[in-house]
Amino acid sequence: MSPTATLDTPAVSVEPGHTADVPLQIRNSGSTVEEYRFEVTGPCAGWMTVEPERVSLYPETAETVTVRLRPPRESGIRAGESPYGIRVVPTNEPAQAVVPEGTVTVLPFTEVTAELLPRSSHAARKGRHRIAVDNRGNTPVTTRMLAQPGSRRVEPRFGKDQFVVAPGHAEFTEVSMRPAKLIWFGPPQTHNFQIAVATSAATGALGTTAPPAPGTAAPGTTDGAKPGEGSASSAGFPANPVATPAAPPAVRPAPPGPPAASSASLASPVPVSGLVPGPRPVEGAEPVPAQAPVLLDGTFEQRALVPRWLPRAVVALVVIAGILVGLWYSVLRPTVRSAARDTVPGEVQKVLNPEGGGTAGPEGTGDGLSSTGPNGGPSPNQPSGRPGEQGGGQQPSGTDTQSGAPGGTGPTASQNPAASAKPTSARLEVSDGVGGSSSSQAYQVPAGQTLELTDLVVQNPQGDAGTLVIANQDRPILSLALENFRDLDYHFVTPVVVPAGASLTMTVNCAQVGRPVAAPAPASCVESLLLGGVLRPAT
Repeated sequence: MSPTATLDTPAVSVEPGHTADVPLQIRNSGSTVEEYRFEVTGPCAGWMTVEPERVSLYPETAETVTVRLRPPRESGIRAGESPYGIRVVPTNEPAQAVVPEGTVTVLPFTEVTAELLPRSSHAARKGRHRIAVDNRGNTPVTTRMLAQPGSRRVEPRFGKDQFVVAPGHAEFTEVSMRPAKLIWFGPPQTHNFQIAVATSAATGALGTTAPPAPGTAAPGTTDGAKPGEGSASSAGFPANPVATPAAPPAVRPAPPGPPAASSASLASPVPVSGLVPGPRPVEGAEPVPAQAPVLLDGTFEQRALVPRWLPRAVVALVVIAGILVGLWYSVLRPTVRSAARDTVPGEVQKVLNPEGGGTAGPEGTGDGLSSTGPNGGPSPNQPSGRPGEQGGGQQPSGTDTQSGAPGGTGPTASQNPAASAKPTSARLEVSDGVGGSSSSQAYQVPAGQTLELTDLVVQNPQGDAGTLVIANQDRPILSLALENFRDLDYHFVTPVVVPAGASLTMTVNCAQVGRPVAAPAPASCVESLLLGGVLRPAT
């Protein structure tokens, strides 16, 4: 004889994290003592138990056991109505098992957490953050981002300010904090702000159809299955599918009199009519309890557009530029000029005298060009040695430096005056005693040529006192006082022309003999003249 099993409360509601007890009455309608064990079927089997697990009944006796429903407070336990069944299996006759059915409504709960990442940002124009919203409840929620009234110095801009978060999922949104005013200079300013994450029940929670979360299957389906299709075995059911009636059946009450035996058989799994995988929303169910907004505190450090190190860098660059300019004018530029000054005379000598020549010595024997500066040194524009003259007041015996005319059929001197012009130089030296008449020495221009005098260098090495006159054909060119100089040079832009056969004379009248330093006292005044110019054929 099959046992009789009846649930006192076929439909029950329970809040996740709490416990609900449903009495189950078992009656032994057989004629022998029977032991019964209990098996929970359906999607709620993981958090339903029967206490005690086994019970023994004498014939025609009944006993009440407790079906304990204890859904955990997790997002995986979705809110809604779920069917379940309790298999009552006789130990001696398992084929006579019966299955009373019931429904349990898991009430919704909301638990939303949010986090601001990072908590603080540093920028000149806008700070970048992310808000992570995690739905740990068992029903979809709509979240909305709001800026608190105290955050007026910065304005938040959300990538998306409202979105739906499925149970057990997290959503992210970008938020940028823009200051109301830009800072050009000065120290950074810190702005504290607060963002409120408000939550409300999403459309479709408990009573309407809510869209499934991205990447998840709809309630009551397995991965890859369409809504309305599912694997019963994946939800704890037998492998064969079960049709879902339009309305969940209630547990049929036992008829008066002896309870009827169930025709269930253990040989094939007992299908539980009315059970569908997963919870089903219930129309007219209690609304989802509201949750206080989650407040997120953050900090935005607004920095100046012009960095603090930029003025220092500009000052450092100015100082470095000043140092470089000073080095150029104090060290590099004089060095370059000195190198150029030393290089130019040699180049000029090569141009004016391609055949080369030496610098005139004390006796005036040499060719080429040389020059002296104010202190007796070389001068860039002064031609050097030509045959000099000997002795005071005597005609110079040296010869000029004209070279022979080249052979061949080239142009003559009259055809090319520039080619026939020859640079020349000569040195005159005059010695004159004190109290006597003046002494002189002359340079005579060769016949058939004209001297274009461009440079004069006068030297008074002893520091004598007196007068020195330079004359062209008895016409004075310069009249100098010896006590006014030691070395003196003149360079004429317009040459002084000395005709052929004429003489250029230097006359010295000694008034007082100088005394050189660390040298014996001389007996007479000694002066010298270096002249330079160009000899051209007379026309």
